[in-house]
Amino acid sequence: MRSFRLPKDLRNYIISIILGCALFAMPAILSAAVIFFASIPNADTFHVLARAAGLLPSPTLPVTLVRIDESTFKTWGRPFPMEKARIAELLEVVRPTKPAAILVDFDLSATTPTDDVSRLTKVLNEWTASDPPLLIPKRLDIGAFEVTMKPDFIDDYVGKDKPIYRVNLLFERGDDIKIRNWNLWETPKGACEALLSPQLLLFLLDSARQDDLKAIASHLADRDRLGNRPENCSPSTTGHDLSWVNGLHKNAAIDFVFGATDATHPAFGDVSFPNGVGPVPALTQWSAETFRDKKIIPEVFAGRYIIIGASHLASGDFHDTPAGEMEGMRIVANAIAISSVTLTVGLLATILAVDSFVELFKDFFPRKGWRSLLKDK
Repeated sequence: MRSFRLPKDLRNYIISIILGCALFAMPAILSAAVIFFASIPNADTFHVLARAAGLLPSPTLPVTLVRIDESTFKTWGRPFPMEKARIAELLEVVRPTKPAAILVDFDLSATTPTDDVSRLTKVLNEWTASDPPLLIPKRLDIGAFEVTMKPDFIDDYVGKDKPIYRVNLLFERGDDIKIRNWNLWETPKGACEALLSPQLLLFLLDSARQDDLKAIASHLADRDRLGNRPENCSPSTTGHDLSWVNGLHKNAAIDFVFGATDATHPAFGDVSFPNGVGPVPALTQWSAETFRDKKIIPEVFAGRYIIIGASHLASGDFHDTPAGEMEGMRIVANAIAISSVTLTVGLLATILAVDSFVELFKDFFPRKGWRSLLKDK
């Protein structure tokens, strides 16, 4: 009996198809493996390995964390809520170095003594159009069906020829209670304009769209309300076409390019950004106490995105992520560092290959855990 054998050309064709499918699926398989391993103990180790293997995107914007860490918090007498005078001191150090922007990751609406508030208001009064953009979060109260906010003293300094902006720091948790997505904007009840996230606001500023900010925020608010604009809100117009805004997804995936460790940058190296004193890692970190008391060479921080926030345990600002537990300011750093890639004009780019793979075959994955990886539909 003679055995049946496929013709050589047909056999080679079938082998080529199999190898092609395997190569196509490999990035998705490897990326899925990264997400799986990042969910178990020592996640930061796997995160570093993933970076070294080229499975994660590289940061494109340099970030510096100024951390109120355990040592600083103790030295400052464990202030709670955080003293505004302390924030003012740090701003006075950072301001002359000409960073790309400064984000204060604190709720400054909390009540503190009048003399404490006056120290910060002095800095805000002195902030000029030539100073870097200053981003200050707005406190948002999340209800069952709506998001609300209350006015505070910071609002008095917004929109007065000063680059001072209020931002939204809300994020989404997945089915596994890990933070994976960021809300690019929120429209509080009764607000005429949407409150933008730091990465969306900075993207618009870097794209020379600052003249359109008010119109874009108004457009996004109308989109959230399905066009039902409150009577006290007049439409904001611009001479530019804003139809591309309709292509933005409200929820943006956070690509965790920085791990949860306290190291200046991952062990396998990091992207560096040239400046006047030589290359500097994509992520640098300072203890607020040391930062305040040292003489700062302006070139070290020029063009960097500075985040002032808490990293001490009493802050309670720690969250689970696919790259391990990390403080809120580090999550913001991850969102900002990759924002120039994940945000494009009119589109929200998909970076990890697993996103594209799951998006393509989403109907074949009934588990909600997989669906949680997808963008907002």
